[in-house]
Amino acid sequence: MADLALTILQPLIERLSSDIWRQLGLLYGLKGDLSKLEKTLKNIKDALELSDKMVTTDERDLKRLWELKDMAYDAEDVLDDVQVEALRRSSSSSNRPITAEVHDFFSSKKQIAFRFEIAKKIKEINTRLNDILEAKEILKNLMPSNSEVSVHTEVASSWERETFSHISEKEEFYGRDDDRKKVMTFLLEKDNDKQLSVLPIVGLGGVGKTTLAKMVFNDERIERQFKPLIWVCVSENFKLREVIKKIIHNVKQEPYPLSELENMQRELVKIIGGKRFFLVLDDVWYDGDLKWAHQDFGWQALKSLISCGGSGSKVIVTTRDHKVASITGTLQYSHELKSLEFDDCWNLFCERAFGKKSPSPSWKEPIGKQIVEKCGGLPLAAKSLGGLMGSKQEKREWIEIRDSEIWEIKEEDRVHILPALRLSYLHFPVHLKQCFVYCSLFPKDYVFVMQELIELWITEGFISSTGDAGSQMHPKDIGSMYFRILLRQSFFQKTGLIRRGKYGEEIVEYTMHDLVHDLACFIAGPEFAFQARLTLGKPEKWRYLSIDLGGHLPEPERRGIIGQISKARKLRSFISVSPISEACYIEILSGLPYLRVLHLPKLEDKEVITALQNTIPRLKHLRLLHLLNSLIETLPEAITNLHSLQVLNLSYCYQLRKLPRDMSKLTNLRILDIDGTKTEALPPRFVGRLSKLEKLHYFTIGREPGRTIAELQQLNMLRGTLLIYGLAKVKDAEEAKKANLIAKTSLRHLVLKWEHVGSESDGSEERGNSGNIIDRMNSLVRSCCRARFASDKEEEAAPSPTEEDTIKNRVLDSLQPPPSLERLYMYSYDGTRFPSWMTRIELLSRYENLIWLYLFDIKRCEFLPPLGKLPCLYYLDIGEMPCLKQIGSEFYGDRRGGGVIFPSLKYLEIGECPNLTAWKEWLEPDLDRNGSLVAPSLRIVTIYGCPNLTALPEWLEVAPDSDTYHMVRLAGATYYRRRQCRVVAGETEDAATA
Repeated sequence: MADLALTILQPLIERLSSDIWRQLGLLYGLKGDLSKLEKTLKNIKDALELSDKMVTTDERDLKRLWELKDMAYDAEDVLDDVQVEALRRSSSSSNRPITAEVHDFFSSKKQIAFRFEIAKKIKEINTRLNDILEAKEILKNLMPSNSEVSVHTEVASSWERETFSHISEKEEFYGRDDDRKKVMTFLLEKDNDKQLSVLPIVGLGGVGKTTLAKMVFNDERIERQFKPLIWVCVSENFKLREVIKKIIHNVKQEPYPLSELENMQRELVKIIGGKRFFLVLDDVWYDGDLKWAHQDFGWQALKSLISCGGSGSKVIVTTRDHKVASITGTLQYSHELKSLEFDDCWNLFCERAFGKKSPSPSWKEPIGKQIVEKCGGLPLAAKSLGGLMGSKQEKREWIEIRDSEIWEIKEEDRVHILPALRLSYLHFPVHLKQCFVYCSLFPKDYVFVMQELIELWITEGFISSTGDAGSQMHPKDIGSMYFRILLRQSFFQKTGLIRRGKYGEEIVEYTMHDLVHDLACFIAGPEFAFQARLTLGKPEKWRYLSIDLGGHLPEPERRGIIGQISKARKLRSFISVSPISEACYIEILSGLPYLRVLHLPKLEDKEVITALQNTIPRLKHLRLLHLLNSLIETLPEAITNLHSLQVLNLSYCYQLRKLPRDMSKLTNLRILDIDGTKTEALPPRFVGRLSKLEKLHYFTIGREPGRTIAELQQLNMLRGTLLIYGLAKVKDAEEAKKANLIAKTSLRHLVLKWEHVGSESDGSEERGNSGNIIDRMNSLVRSCCRARFASDKEEEAAPSPTEEDTIKNRVLDSLQPPPSLERLYMYSYDGTRFPSWMTRIELLSRYENLIWLYLFDIKRCEFLPPLGKLPCLYYLDIGEMPCLKQIGSEFYGDRRGGGVIFPSLKYLEIGECPNLTAWKEWLEPDLDRNGSLVAPSLRIVTIYGCPNLTALPEWLEVAPDSDTYHMVRLAGATYYRRRQCRVVAGETEDAATA
């Protein structure tokens, strides 16, 4: 607990000791008060650090600790007030230093009231902190960073939990072969003549019930015998309607809007009636209420409804409660899942602690086995501690974990928190603890995306730009490091589902085991308000709030929640995990002056949106605004006065037409996400003033001031993906150089497009819709290539280069990307040659990270660059090059010295090059063969729309035993190697071997 207070104090002390705050103190006569505040905070910090080896459960000590944290939050709010006002003043005259602006501001008579109000607040905080400091000796007894306060807090949450049926291919299982066989026997061989059979799997939390259910659910034999397969997580509150909705949604893969049982029953008959289905009801709880098993709205009602399935339908129920097992089971027995045997638990621990290596040095094995004995055979505990011990190299550290007093906490004091999880948490770095506890705000098994969670951590101030070791790391890199620690120690686990982002990148989804979530809720102080605390906690203490307002709540409950939130005047974060459909919840936000984070997805109600537009300008402390997937059409112009705003996420607000005019005033903005909106083609004017911008994605070049490519010059913090449209409007190489692309070292994906985003051929009619941009680009290529295979197509002669061509060539020369680039897309280039950074091998070889290259509609280039010299290139797609006549030795690179050409290439696609007549070998017959290899990793080759190409180089001829798939269309004949189905000229060709 004390270490969490330290995470709040340290940033405050750093701010107060900075030069800017010393100047502010001088300028408005608060030097003494601020210095006293800094000194007091330092003394309290020292007192907390003195408590490093003490333990306390004294209620007085704990109360003082909560008071201390509350004071630190209040102090931070006051400093934010001053900083926000200073930013507002400085924005009116960007050429003047901030201290001069603050001097004018505090000299103004109308601001005297503000000045005295700030002074009054600081004095009050100093007085309150001194009262705590007087108890310094008591503070020494506070909870240390490597122990835990055993004070009871609310643990159980009413959040609905979601689990997943998918299982990772890399996931290892130990000691469950017999359990798997027994469950499979029930599913495949037992009671196949009965209408419905139910087998409960019962066991302790963390013993692996869900994992066992996943193992059988994903077995190929199950897929052959049952259809449909249905996975539903029931969690702590059994609600009949919700369970049925989930079943319908799982089968139909779309939300089910109706809630009347009669309608649901009819829908169930449609989707499972007469079919042999397999249903998993995961994580079922019994709350002691007799209604749970009621024939009208409990388990018996559900059982009756799903009995419409075919003969031999099976259900598995996973639960911790034997009462649930006795009520639901139809057999004479349940499958009780025991703890792992020691050897299996040890193997699981070793996998996390040592990888595939043996324990080294030798002392690790005996101590490690003593630690594993304390895990009680629970896989979750073994994985978590294995991840922890993998980072401990000193013998004393291993002994400290083995001998920790946490193992000795009595069962009744544990509040079902595993000691192994507590130990892992207690050995986290201080800032990581704060990041972990923040996750208590989200529902059990909420689907986390790492980048989104890290963005919240940064915005909340949990991650600074200086790493724990003092090195200057980017906050996102620190956040990634924190997340990987949590993942390694099983505080997060992959769902096994990987989806593609808009730019083809992989987006991995993660979730938390419910026991880990319980730990986060157990540790969270009264400043965290999640669903279970909305009616129990003290809103005056709340700083972080998450809420689920899905559906219409009963009027008394709705009034109660609104009343509670309206009292939370110090609230910093308001996170809604479901759409808000009533404006009253938005209207109360204007009374929360210190709100930093506002997360409101999928707003559709017009009254709600109107209320939000009226509320946003009043939230002067706002740092993050998420309105993704909302039906908002415009933003209020006054949003540009929110000078603390760092993140503005408007992704897939597809009705959004324009951005406020003065967006360039938001000088602290780091993320501007307008993907999937109608404003994609029109980023704000003078975006170059937003020098802290890390995410822009789209930049469309214009001629008017504030829209030229020079706006990119200072945006060297850009990360991830950047798409530049309208390069045809760049007038010369000097203007192109101002883009300064090579300095943007954190870029990973770059799209260069010469046509405007609204041009006819760029597929702009599809923009604003969700989906993978790579798929849309490929679709565009295919549509352009359709019906162009006629071998008698007239040859298009390349026009002679002109002065205008020279300018175009030099413009591309000046757009050299950084060596960190991983993917490059080039569209509609109208120059006569490729740039020097692609044709000169010494420059091209710098792109050691480039894995994906896409060249489309390259209108006038006659030769390809030496792409064979790219060491990591694995995907190469070339389309629409009408002037390409031959692929010669220049494509492979320098022939001297041997070596491997295209060493990593796996996918090669060349299409719509109607004048391509020759593809030369890598080595001419008269040259010595010096051991060179071409594309040894090649797996898929597709060539189409090249009617004059009659032969392929030898290295593209496939050996009979090769695993490479080829589809080649040459001079009107199609040749296939191996079996593969391809879409050619809009028609599906059978991939039978020629």
